[in-house]
Amino acid sequence: MKPETCCVICIAAILCGCTTPYQKTGVTGGYSETRLQENVFTVNFRGNGYTSRERAQDFAMLRCADITLGNGFKFFAIADSSADEKTMMYHSGGSSVMSDTSCKSGEGVTS
Repeated sequence: MKPETCCVICIAAILCGCTTPYQKTGVTGGYSETRLQENVFTVNFRGNGYTSRERAQDFAMLRCADITLGNGFKFFAIADSSADEKTMMYHSGGSSVMSDTSCKSGEGVTS
């Protein structure tokens, strides 16, 4: 394998590891939630400058699903959603992507 090819592969591997993983909020970002009512939660996911808006929204949806199953509900519905990209002032100079989602979990269809 050529040295140039090895360098490209190494750089790609390093950059892939820079996005915020699906995790509880930590130094590199992650999810958090607030219970508003028995079956209503606000879920936030904050990603670093390498995390796309779509990935942050996907992780917020995944957290809604985890909360739904963890509380014994069968489905969830999005009550409100927003995605916002904000520039953060910290040493890396990157940006942060925030996805806020309110999800309502339930056991059956109500009329």
